[in-house]
Amino acid sequence: MKKVIFTSLIFAFAAAINAQQFTLLPQFGLENSRTTILYNDLSEFSPLGSEILPRLALRLDYKFKQGHGPYLAAASSRSGVAFNFNDPETARNSFQASRGSTQLRMEGGYVLSTKPIYFKKSGNVNKADKNSAHVEEYKTLRKKECGDSYVRSHFGKSSKKAIAAKSKNKGWYMRIQPSAGFAYIPATDADLTTKNQVSGNNYEYKAGNWNTAFITGAGFEFGKNVQRRFVVSMQYLKGIGNLDKTTINTVSNSKTTTTYLQSDAASWSLSLGVPISLNKTKTLKHTEQKSYRSGGRCEQYKRRNGTVI
Repeated sequence: MKKVIFTSLIFAFAAAINAQQFTLLPQFGLENSRTTILYNDLSEFSPLGSEILPRLALRLDYKFKQGHGPYLAAASSRSGVAFNFNDPETARNSFQASRGSTQLRMEGGYVLSTKPIYFKKSGNVNKADKNSAHVEEYKTLRKKECGDSYVRSHFGKSSKKAIAAKSKNKGWYMRIQPSAGFAYIPATDADLTTKNQVSGNNYEYKAGNWNTAFITGAGFEFGKNVQRRFVVSMQYLKGIGNLDKTTINTVSNSKTTTTYLQSDAASWSLSLGVPISLNKTKTLKHTEQKSYRSGGRCEQYKRRNGTVI
């Protein structure tokens, strides 16, 4: 399982490096973590219940032109619970529990992205149509004054690109970005440790001590025109690795007692992030704006091309 996760992470990172197109997404939010313990095949119980904890993360995204791509992330994790007891036979009712220390977990997966959903479609489309109509009216006027060759030389592909760029100014939008992947904690503690004391043994069981987990969620990206502003992300995590049964054998009055402990961990998180694009942006030359300002260049163009006025 570890090899599969590492291979997936390396493949995603290599794809991002080769493409040389990155988006960093620092995130800050809250995580609702719940860790439960199964004691001797009885009903599960949660020593600490559900706790809301702060969450920090840094995600690196790469997206193909189709709107999907791999991602890598590093995030804080506090799903572990230290479950302390002295007598394994009464551990369910007599124990002390505390939240474990903060750990670093690595995440990797794949994210999809829908097309932008604009909040005000009609108004922006009409504005784009007005801009296009204004340019066409100006071209018709110049055609009458200066001829076809002047219009073709001053309203080429650059002008069309500029008009297309204006049509993209449609205001605020939202994208929905579902994702799925795996999380991995490089270093985990021993599931069970025993300390010898004067009054007897003290046991500490690390509940929720997972090393691999399945993650899924969705992001809601908000932006204006072609600029991304912020992303609200929701994520669900389910621990799947290193959560096997732990056995404790104790001997009292020549009688051996076996105690079984097993834990489960899951969490929900809500985060806010501001995307930082590392791509090189291309600027479009607005040729029609230059043409608007060239009111006296029609005669210069005719003289330069041998046109008799």
